[in-house]
Amino acid sequence: PIFPSPLPDFLTAGSAEEIADLLRLILAQVGEGIFVINSAREIVFRNDAASQLLGTSQFPPVVTEWSSFYGFYLPDMVTLYPAGETPLFQALAGRSRTDVPIYIRNATVAGRWLSATTRPLRNRDGGIWGAVSVFRDITPEKRAAETLRESEERFRVIFEHNSGGIVISSVEGALIDANEAFARMVGYS
Repeated sequence: PIFPSPLPDFLTAGSAEEIADLLRLILAQVGEGIFVINSAREIVFRNDAASQLLGTSQFPPVVTEWSSFYGFYLPDMVTLYPAGETPLFQALAGRSRTDVPIYIRNATVAGRWLSATTRPLRNRDGGIWGAVSVFRDITPEKRAAETLRESEERFRVIFEHNSGGIVISSVEGALIDANEAFARMVGYS
């Protein structure tokens, strides 16, 4: 159930329009981007966070390929998502997706990583009415991971190619790793 049982008085006394307004108000305040489309691929809801994350408040025409309109790229950051293969459209086909990385690059966004979770929206009969996508900016996490990878690579190069012997040990003194120069120094090469 969406609401607790029994329903709060303000919900039972409210009209469907008032309840819809309340839900729109709640969804508009969420910090993650929220996108809802119907089975005709028409946008029925998009919150302000979605517009900010996507870099536009414009709606694509129904016949427009969304990948090129919004600048949705595969994780290689070069290849546009294939037509109809974005996570939101996969949800229209009944496939739920969780934490799918999408790279955004368009006229107003120079490059941003999003993590999208999408689900089909089913009617009471189980048919797919539409789809919902909730997404968030993961650019800081991606940059931190890349910085860490670069740092580890620099360390590995220094460690492996250093002419001086280097040993890495635990606090207890157990040998964790040693470079080739150290192995030669102690006669293990």
